[in-house]
Amino acid sequence: MAKNIVFIILLFVTLNLFGQNKFHSIYIKGKITTDNIALSNVKINIVLDKSIDKTILNEVNGDYNFTLDPGNEYIIEYKKEGFVTKYISISTK
Repeated sequence: MAKNIVFIILLFVTLNLFGQNKFHSIYIKGKITTDNIALSNVKINIVLDKSIDKTILNEVNGDYNFTLDPGNEYIIEYKKEGFVTKYISISTK
């Protein structure tokens, strides 16, 4: 019985220590629309340290998703010809 209690306590402490650490990625998802209509082929640049880390295109239905590493400062750039470019700053620190 005492062994089981010690095991449970150790398991709980271990899960607590590693449950919120800097090894998890941050999942970002969204949908790009204009006047409630999905906008496709938007170029999404993920900028890290003033250079483009990754570029993705959103889907035909406007949806997009990507992951960010913890401990960084990102700028997310949304670009499409004929539209104003939008910048969003995200800190994962």
